[in-house]
Amino acid sequence: MLTQALVEPPVNLLVLVMLGLLLRGAGRRLGARRPGLLRRFGNWLAGIAFLGLVVLSLPASAQLLLRALEHDLKLAPTEGVAPGAIVILSAEELRAVPGGIFTEPDIGPMTLQRLRAGAALHRRTGLPILVTGGVLRRGSPPIAAAMARVLAEEFGIRARWVEDRSATTWENAAFSAPLLQADGIAAAYLVTHGWHMRRSLLAFRATLYPVVAAPAHLTGPERPDLASFVPNAHAWANNQLALHEWIGLAWYELKAWH
Repeated sequence: MLTQALVEPPVNLLVLVMLGLLLRGAGRRLGARRPGLLRRFGNWLAGIAFLGLVVLSLPASAQLLLRALEHDLKLAPTEGVAPGAIVILSAEELRAVPGGIFTEPDIGPMTLQRLRAGAALHRRTGLPILVTGGVLRRGSPPIAAAMARVLAEEFGIRARWVEDRSATTWENAAFSAPLLQADGIAAAYLVTHGWHMRRSLLAFRATLYPVVAAPAHLTGPERPDLASFVPNAHAWANNQLALHEWIGLAWYELKAWH
């Protein structure tokens, strides 16, 4: 988690701002030993990083990055592919303390959205469901077990398969495909968020198991207005989410290529 935070914005940009300010201060203390060059470099580094923080706080940039992830997704089965199951990918788990109506272990909001979409698709098609997701935090049970429980108790649908070993989207695909193939399921619908779909499809493509994109929902489209260029914390979170996906997509492309 610490490595991820340092690689992805906005934490890495904050680090660069602080580094730039430190270099600027060091330039002053070095006296005649090229202080001007060091100060200028520090100013440029801090300034560019701060500009990046501002850009990533804008709703307009979040919309642009998220919609680009969802562009040109194939949402219909291709000829010759007949999905025989529904695969629902996990997202996050609930972080809570006793006292509320919902307590741990349970699923988080994004996982719930995916379950709702999978349940709706199940009612529309009648196809069986596979839920996938392993242990996300030491001491916690696999999130797939919580997904199966919520699906049964709150939606009245029993998951036929529970894949509970995977820790990443790549492993979701690698461990789910054999379960479906063992039961003679030649293809499946894949349920996740639209912004997560491109990376998920790539992971399944690496297993050579055909899936059909069934996103829970897609982002926008929204026409930019004045509010789109007013910084807010929600946009910062969405930009971080989008950049996480773009970095992950690049990494998965590299893995698939090898």
